[in-house]
Amino acid sequence: MPDDALTRLPDGVIEFDGYAVPPPRCDWEYALDDVGVRYRRGLIALRLRPGQWPFAYHDPDFEHRFRRGRGDPVPPECGVASIRVAPDCDDYSWRNEYVLARPSRTVPHHADASLTLWVRPQGMGGMVTRCSVHLDLLEATYRIEHLHPALPDEVKQQAETKAAKLLAFLLAEVKNRDGATERPLQVADRVRERRHRPGAWREPAPRNGHPGWSREVGDGIHYLFVVQMGNGHWRWAVCQHDGRTEALNTRPCGDADDLEQAKALADAAEVPSASPTPQRPAA
Repeated sequence: MPDDALTRLPDGVIEFDGYAVPPPRCDWEYALDDVGVRYRRGLIALRLRPGQWPFAYHDPDFEHRFRRGRGDPVPPECGVASIRVAPDCDDYSWRNEYVLARPSRTVPHHADASLTLWVRPQGMGGMVTRCSVHLDLLEATYRIEHLHPALPDEVKQQAETKAAKLLAFLLAEVKNRDGATERPLQVADRVRERRHRPGAWREPAPRNGHPGWSREVGDGIHYLFVVQMGNGHWRWAVCQHDGRTEALNTRPCGDADDLEQAKALADAAEVPSASPTPQRPAA
């Protein structure tokens, strides 16, 4: 992003965050990152609740105080529990990638959220900007607000992408609320789910810092990895997420002439059985 485009922005539109991180580069969706909430059930008949906010505070007393303690009581068809969501591709501190969403206290199917958008790297952190999103869970629509019009197109597209993913997450949770599962899935649950389903080849693979391709095999432990070597050939290998692997010369790996051959050889490799986690000897 050209620096001169940013210098034309008014003061306060972008700001420095020393801990900011860029958006994930892989495929991802939002997941709940808040253990203090549960599904909101039993308030009114299910057939009368389309699009209504699906979450409540886990502590019923806390939920009751929130409904009664701020001005006029909140109608029973409206939610009060705010939530925090994060990308479901990894379970760690997402800083500016967290999103705070809160239900309307007057319209049952309306909600609002705050987004912090990555603008560019700066030193050890990055420059960010902020906007808000208004969501209608009944009409399945969103509206981005307070996003400065002079921001570059890639920042505006980032806002559109995040707003669309947030809406998709909330619409899915409205359906999940009335299902068999009482506890909403957390980021850690979604990360485990991702590891336990086969995935497509994707680029880049961030695990070792080198450009390459990787694919989950679906056992939650192993993944396939191919990378181009300095001589123009490709190297493929079966790797393990937690690093508890055999020596390199005993792990399935090999060379290939091009990318497609490397992928094919990796796909055809025999993935080793998961080795048990080493146990510490008893004292």
